[in-house]
Amino acid sequence: MRSSASTSRPPSSPAPPLDASSPVSSKGTDRTMPFVLMLIVTLLAEGMALNAEFFMDDFMHIIESDTVIGQEWNPPHMFRMLPYILYRGIYAVAGPSAFAFHCLNFLLHFGVVLSIFAVGKLLFRRLDLLGNDEARSRAALVGALVFAAHPFCTEAVNYARCSMIQMVTLFSILASYHLLRWLENPNARSMTAALLFISLATVSKDPGIFHVGINIGLLCLVLLDRSWVTKAKEWGKTTSVPARIGAGTLTAAALIWLVPKWAGVVSNRLSAYGMEYVDHFLTQGRMLWGYVGRMILPIHLHSDHHIAVSRSAIDDPMAVVAFAAVLVLCSLVAVGIFRKKTRSVCLLVALVLGHLVLRFAYPIHEHFVEYRAYPSLPWVGLIAGLGFGMLFAIKQKPAILAALGVIVIGCAASAVRSAVWSNSTMLANDSSTAYELNLRPKCHLQKLAFQSGKFEEALGIADDIHETYGKLYAFNQNNPQKREYDPNRALDDLLVCEQVKTYAIAELEGSKAGIKFANERIDHFRTNLTAGRRLSGDVEKEVEKALESLLTARKILTEFGEEYDRKKKEQKQLTAQ
Repeated sequence: MRSSASTSRPPSSPAPPLDASSPVSSKGTDRTMPFVLMLIVTLLAEGMALNAEFFMDDFMHIIESDTVIGQEWNPPHMFRMLPYILYRGIYAVAGPSAFAFHCLNFLLHFGVVLSIFAVGKLLFRRLDLLGNDEARSRAALVGALVFAAHPFCTEAVNYARCSMIQMVTLFSILASYHLLRWLENPNARSMTAALLFISLATVSKDPGIFHVGINIGLLCLVLLDRSWVTKAKEWGKTTSVPARIGAGTLTAAALIWLVPKWAGVVSNRLSAYGMEYVDHFLTQGRMLWGYVGRMILPIHLHSDHHIAVSRSAIDDPMAVVAFAAVLVLCSLVAVGIFRKKTRSVCLLVALVLGHLVLRFAYPIHEHFVEYRAYPSLPWVGLIAGLGFGMLFAIKQKPAILAALGVIVIGCAASAVRSAVWSNSTMLANDSSTAYELNLRPKCHLQKLAFQSGKFEEALGIADDIHETYGKLYAFNQNNPQKREYDPNRALDDLLVCEQVKTYAIAELEGSKAGIKFANERIDHFRTNLTAGRRLSGDVEKEVEKALESLLTARKILTEFGEEYDRKKKEQKQLTAQ
């Protein structure tokens, strides 16, 4: 019979005291060289992000946001407060400069690279891996470089609005760093810093508190031991009673204020899309392996993945198998994390999986989005660094060549992806080619054509969008209770297309023709919109909300169309003369 001791977490031996001058001894390692290497690799991999254009949601979150441009202060909610403060500051200084906003993304990415290097040195030391501090520092550096060069990071760096998830990741890792410092030597400075970064992660993006909680919770689960309890008691004795009461009061007040607000956000997310939970779990079971696969082999990267939802466990057995495999993997990691021989590797794997598994609790119509893997990727880098560190202890030259090869290939692949991101037309074409039933990138191409004055081209793209919508609708009809593309998203994209088409007709044929087309389409959709759309609650109100883009176009043409037509006619006459 196996003893219970074999499955319980063994007490870890106290880590030796830290070097007074540094979190981890740096003997034999030039302190400036790691920084220089990390900067060079980050520039090679993601430097072209500074040349990226605004794309899709960037307009809603930044360029067209009243909060950002200074007309009013009304961020979506308090859990995105910090990004909008930064956006408003950048806009006040640089205006709608894509370069300025992408500088923020690049700096945040470099900050994560530096932070995971610092955390890696501490964590490897705390777990008593690789034998000495020089080897740990080397492995942490390789891990940071692998993360810096990983092509899966490219979307988060090149997509301006993704600075939110970058902030969450940066503050989560910094909180982890100060937690590790506190576990080594309990003190007020480390605790205060950890709480500060937890707070900053909370107000950076909706799920920020969960991402930082995953890091903190897993590290505490593995690293808390009896030696820490003794140190904490000693530290507590040296802390004044008023200070302890004040800290406890502030913490309790923050929780009392925060929990009800977060309950509202969670409730809204869980009910917003009307997606059955079984469908969501089955779909995310498939998608989790897509995230893991791209972490190992970063191919098939696109800015807008278009994924069909698994609608039935019976008719989509592969989704059931994928979801079951997720449960098995999580169970194995959970068991391994409590065993002495496997706890170090399982901790790192858990830090990767934890952020991905969070997707199961977050129903949304975008089922696979590359930037949502960003909080997991620094830990992927540390796993790679640990692997190369172990190989280096056996055979130095092969380890160096292998690590160098991975980093160089990663830099090249990231630069290629950044080159695509530097041109929004290329980016939209990339997604449209990869997912032929995806209407959204086609809508973006239609907008670009209209903004360039290519009105006939915009009408041609509209015809293509209508044809694509017909194919998507037919796919859904022919695959009952198996897999289905989101009809709500498709119809929303179709209505945006109709809005741009209205303006294009008005440009070519005059405002009256545009108004006539808008009236025809509004009447058509009011009659037929419920046929292909999943609705809940007040159907009439939802239909009118869906038609908002077309109604806006008609209103603008009605109010300003005749005056615009007159000025346009006068301009043509002047040009002719």
